[in-house]
Parts: sequence; C-alpha cells; structure tokens
Amino acid sequence: MPARVRNIGKPAHDAERQGLRYLIDGLDENFAVYTNPWIVDRSGAVYEVDAVVVAHHAIYVVELKAYRGRVTGNDNDWYVPSPIRSPLKLNRKTAQILSSAMKRKSYDAGRVWVDHLVFLTHTNDVDIDGPSSATQVHTKKTILSALRGTIATARNPHAAQVDMHTAKVVDELLTGVDKRRAPTRRIREYELESVLDRTDRYVEWRARHTLTKNQTGLRVYWLDPLATDAEREKVLTRCRWEAQVLGRVASHPNVLTAQPPLTDAEELHLAVPFELFDGVTLTTWVDKYRRQLRGREGLAAVVEVWKQIASAIQFAHTQGVVHRLLRPEVVLFETTMKSPLVRVTGFDLAKQLAGGQTIHFSSLGDERMKWAAPEVLANWSDARPASDQFGLGVLLGWLLTGSALFDSTQDYQRKRGVCPRLRDRNPF
Repeated sequence: MPARVRNIGKPAHDAERQGLRYLIDGLDENFAVYTNPWIVDRSGAVYEVDAVVVAHHAIYVVELKAYRGRVTGNDNDWYVPSPIRSPLKLNRKTAQILSSAMKRKSYDAGRVWVDHLVFLTHTNDVDIDGPSSATQVHTKKTILSALRGTIATARNPHAAQVDMHTAKVVDELLTGVDKRRAPTRRIREYELESVLDRTDRYVEWRARHTLTKNQTGLRVYWLDPLATDAEREKVLTRCRWEAQVLGRVASHPNVLTAQPPLTDAEELHLAVPFELFDGVTLTTWVDKYRRQLRGREGLAAVVEVWKQIASAIQFAHTQGVVHRLLRPEVVLFETTMKSPLVRVTGFDLAKQLAGGQTIHFSSLGDERMKWAAPEVLANWSDARPASDQFGLGVLLGWLLTGSALFDSTQDYQRKRGVCPRLRDRNPF
C-alpha cells in the first residue's frame, strides 16, 4: 500500500504533482506524506513546504525541483543551466523552523530529528559538489532510500524515534494552520514562480509580469488583516525604510535597482519589485574562476572586480548609508571570468547615518553576523563607514586567496586581529 496522504495545499504545477505522486507511491503505509503544507513561525512569517514526510526514524522536509537536463553547481549556487541559488540553505532553514515549532509544542516531540532533502524530480543528470549536496540532494534513484533511512543524510541516527505522540504533534501543526495564511501565487500583475530567499519579515520571489512576460524579483511582506493599525503601520514603516535606502543607493550601477512598493487588491501583501540579476555568489565565482586568473594580469583582474564592490559601498556612504553586513553571499557576480558585472545586495539591514537611523536587529547566532565588523558585533547600532571597510577587507582577502583569512570575526578577535600574510595563503 502507498503512504498515507494529507493534502494541505495545492501543487504549483503538474511537475510538482508528479513528484509528490512518486513519493506517495514509492513509500508504504508506515509513512505519512503531507503535501504542500505551510508553517507559521512565532514572528508570523510563513514557510511554504512542498512535502513533509513522517517516518518512524525522522521527519523530512522535502523541497521538490522539476529542473530538466543537466544540473551542476555546489552548496551555494546551481546551474540549470542559468545560475540560481542552491535551495539547500532555505530547505535547511525551513526544517529548523518546523523543528522549533515541534519543540515549542512538546519537549518529547522536539527530540526527534527533522531532516531536509531536495528532490530533483525530472532529471538524473546531476553533478553538484559540496558536503551538504552529497547527502541532501537526491534524484529518483536515491530519494526513497534517503527517506527510508538506508543511505546517509544529515540525520542523527541517535535521535529519538517518531512515536504516536510526535506524529500527532506534527499533524496538528500542519493541519491546524490558519487557512488565511495560505501562500499566495499571484500579486497584482505578478505571478510568483519560485522562492529566492526568505527571512522572518519577507519572502523574495522570482516573479513574472503577466503582461510583459518579463521576470523580476519581488520582495513580499504579509499584512495581517487582523493586525491593529499600529502593527500594520510597523510593517509599512519597515517597507518604506527599505525603499528609502534603496532609493538612495540603487542609482549606482553595482547595486540592485528597485521599484516603488505596491499592495495587492485585498491589501494582504505589500511587495517591492527589484532587479533580477542572474549571478552567482562571490564564493562560487572564486571557486569557478580564480585559479584561471594567475600572475600579474590575474591579480589586476581580481582587484578590478573588487573595485566595483568598493565603488558601490563608497557611493552608499556618500548617500549616508552604511551597508553594515558585507559578506560573500550578498555580492553577486556575472558567470564569466573576464570583467564580470557585479551587484551588491543586502541593504535591507543597512544604517542611515542621518540622525543615526537604524533598524532593530541583533543576534550573534545569526549567520549573517559571521563577518560583521567587531564594533557591529558588539553593538548593532555602532555601524559606521569604517565597518564597511572591514567587510571590504574580508572580501578582498577572499578574492585574492580563494578563501577567508579567518574563520569568523569572533575568531579574528580571539587572535587579536592577527591575520596570515597573503603570500602564505595565496595558492595561485
């Protein structure tokens, strides 16, 4: 008999429906498959899931991708064949959100391992490097074995088993959601196609304009219809804040451009259209091209690339904006070795120097803080132009040597600001 099924939402397209059917038919009645559920975090953020599979040994959050043909890349970026961000990071984050929700509901349920898998439903031609990809990315050849626990994934084999109590907790979490929070597929004239990034405040989508058929990025905020005027105003203020920052810096050619915000007809969502730049992160560009840029000419080419980043940050400073969290994943490169176009992103957590305006955010455990300047790590509001100079130094070291000069800012501080010499680290 096939797996037990609970249909929560609707598949986005036929290819996703076929992938879900493959999971349901390939597993037996000892498994439960929840199709297209969503999880509402404590902050009110909505996390959409393609499938949650409940086995006796673990809970699996499964992301389905219907790419056809060859898929290559690494843990950060994929080529399908155009470059996209690897879905692994978002997949892992969604699994962590579900695990946290289970822990809040029941201590015993929280002891069960929640794993994350990406299922490529329509191709077996896959060449993706990276330790996470090796265990967490699967095709039809391996996905059922991964769910059955017969091949290695990130799952902790010593975690608690899924008993009836835990299964009930998961069922209540996934079936008891507010139906008004069901993920939307369209906002005004934009059709939402795939998630690019998500935070506890917004979701960034790859979207398509229904009239022009042009693709764009769309940052979408949820506006709770039951929220008080003060709560709604807080969200609107936040969006206006980001629009104001982007309005100051987006005229620079190396910063993503954005358009004025808009709301849908029901006023449940507020969206900011932005430039969709099909590039890869700094880390992936370095891995792919740095070894080919040797000698004086190669060094000069790398420095010219870095100057594009520095130019964007210098311009932001002249506009009274400090980026504050420069790091490899917010710098996107065109996928070419010679003179690639560069875009600096991530200004949503910037600081406006006029009047010391800033947003409230601080979490040493947040991975975005890994390369923050020491003064930002100590006090979020203390960001200043010199903080971005620290970040530019981190990026320059990465471009020159192919990796970070230190493990994190905290590691840099433990070593009292001592870094290895570039000649000792440069393998090129």
